[in-house]
Amino acid sequence: MRTRLILAAAALLTLATSGSMAQPGSRGMMNDRYYQRVAAEYVQLYLRRNPTQYEVLLVTNQLRSGMSAHAVQANILGSDEYYRANNRNLNAWAQRVVSDTLGRRITFYELGLLQNLAVSGGRSAAALLVLDSRVQWSSPPWWWGY
Repeated sequence: MRTRLILAAAALLTLATSGSMAQPGSRGMMNDRYYQRVAAEYVQLYLRRNPTQYEVLLVTNQLRSGMSAHAVQANILGSDEYYRANNRNLNAWAQRVVSDTLGRRITFYELGLLQNLAVSGGRSAAALLVLDSRVQWSSPPWWWGY
C-alpha cells in the first residue's frame, strides 16, 4: 500500500512539473513508444517482472518531463519493492545494486560505503551515484574521494 502511495505521489508530481504533454503527430508518438519500451525494460531488468500499466505511465512521464535515465533507474533501485526483494537487508541490497548496474561483485570497501550513503542520503541517491559512475570510463571508481 505504501509503495502505491509513493508511486501515486511521484506520478502526480511528474504530471504537475511537466511543461507540456506529448504533441500529436508521429514524432511525439515515436518518443512515447520509446519511453514505454524503456520503462518496461527497466522494470523487467531490476524488479524481474513485467510492469503494470501504471508503472509504464509513471516512468514514461518521468522521462518525457526531462528526468534523466539514471534518475529513473535509481528510483527503481531505491524503491521499497527492490529493497524487499533483498529481504530488507541493506547488505544484500548494496550487493545487488552493484551487480545489476555494474555487472560485477561489490568490494568490501564499496559495500560499507554504499551502505553508509544509503543510510545517510537514501537508497535512491546511493544507487544514482553508482549508476553515474558508469559513464566515467577513464575516471576513478564511483567511491573515489569519500
